Amino acid sequence: MALPGISNANEFYSAQYLESVLAGDIKKVRERWTEQAKAQLEADPMGDVSTPEAQFKALRKPWQKLREAEIGITEEPAERLRLQRELFFQPLLEALGYPFAPRAEPVLIGGEAYQVPLLGEVSNAKGEPWLWVVECFNPSDEPADPLELTIATRWGCQIDDPSLGTVLTDGDGQGSETWEELISERVFGQEIPPRWVLAVSRDQLLLIDRQKWAASRLLRFELGTLLGENNPDALLAAATLLHSEHTCPTGGGTPLLDELDENSHKHAYEVSSDLKYALRRSINSSTSVKARGSSLLSLHAPSHADRDCRCLQRPPDRPDPVLPGLCGQLRAAQLDQRAQGDERLPVAQHNSSHPVLPLRHAGHHREDPARPGSRPTGLVAGGAGAGGGS
Repeated sequence: MALPGISNANEFYSAQYLESVLAGDIKKVRERWTEQAKAQLEADPMGDVSTPEAQFKALRKPWQKLREAEIGITEEPAERLRLQRELFFQPLLEALGYPFAPRAEPVLIGGEAYQVPLLGEVSNAKGEPWLWVVECFNPSDEPADPLELTIATRWGCQIDDPSLGTVLTDGDGQGSETWEELISERVFGQEIPPRWVLAVSRDQLLLIDRQKWAASRLLRFELGTLLGENNPDALLAAATLLHSEHTCPTGGGTPLLDELDENSHKHAYEVSSDLKYALRRSINSSTSVKARGSSLLSLHAPSHADRDCRCLQRPPDRPDPVLPGLCGQLRAAQLDQRAQGDERLPVAQHNSSHPVLPLRHAGHHREDPARPGSRPTGLVAGGAGAGGGS
């Protein structure tokens, strides 16, 4: 099942798991949220109670209000940033359960202090950073990839006090490092970096796991599609994957996202095992048919061998309808596992000229290598001569 607005960049989870299995795995989240909301209403009938899923869905109104308010702003980036924070970033973080506290955070890299604009932070029981919400400010009307944006150092925007740390700038005094570089070198380059980064911009949200960042694996949430199409499965998935109780559970414990990651690994392995079993059955079936055909050939006179071989032969322009498909599916499943860091299985290879097993060539004749173009001198069955005279 497709989830409009959610992109699985470089397989943060295996592709088949995200498209086909995730929706079933997170149904329990909706049930839990619904039960919690009912309990709150019973305790406080006059309270304003809604589930995180409903709160995320309700972000459509403030997002549209922000887009309308930004129309016509050209020379006042500081005003645009103020609107983004007040109209959208704050309600977004509240809906996802994160504290909203915009600031420039000093970070120490190699003995030198730098600054990183944050919207919020979650720390673990030791006081160490667990998740950072970084502010990827887009000063234009056009949508942009958050990873390609830079820190707004001019106009008194994201950096108020240059003495707190360095921000590398270009010749115009604007930040020169993209957020992709900042996350790699400043955020994750610290002595004690956060496990998670939630990159927030007006157009997209990015969920980044430090353990997967080296392979550029992340989840991308395109807000125009998510909030515009209003797909219930996609909205539930976004609210579940982004909510603080699933990245940084209160009281510690295993984050739900790690449990989903383990489910993704198991699913990829099970799919690979099923396809290997189907491939073996297909090979055994084809081998059995080939053996029966060879037995029938032995009953015919040599003068009839060519005619009978042609009956069993599969022309080159008609490839085996079963083995290539199974090999392709097996290869895709094994690549899923390798993308998840599982190197236990070799990746099946297949092409039209060299199949996994030489079954497609069962029943083909071979020419005398000493006389190219000569009359066939024997029958090749499974790669070995199988009788039949000239």
